Amino acid sequence: MFYLFLENNKITKLSLRGIPHFEQMFLIMNLFSRIKFIELQQISDYSVEPIIRGALWKIQITNNNHLKPLCVHVDEESHDELEKLQKMINSESLLEDYIIYRRHDKYYLK
Repeated sequence: MFYLFLENNKITKLSLRGIPHFEQMFLIMNLFSRIKFIELQQISDYSVEPIIRGALWKIQITNNNHLKPLCVHVDEESHDELEKLQKMINSESLLEDYIIYRRHDKYYLK
């Protein structure tokens, strides 16, 4: 029954809130293969860098070469880490062609 659900699900937008561990986030990302947009609340006690690194790494190892637009919520007071994120993505070759920007309390990666 669950297998049929996974094969036939039409979920294309996913918003994850209150996920305490990366492993749970990855499991959910694997279950819904037709997702076109992923929104993540900042996982407690983690900065935005490991969240984005982990999500991109998971997309890579599942051979899903299509970057899904990714949105990560951060604390409004947290300092802007945009340049740091760009360096991380480039130095670790996580993506070749992408756009990353911050709007208010959210980072967007396309």
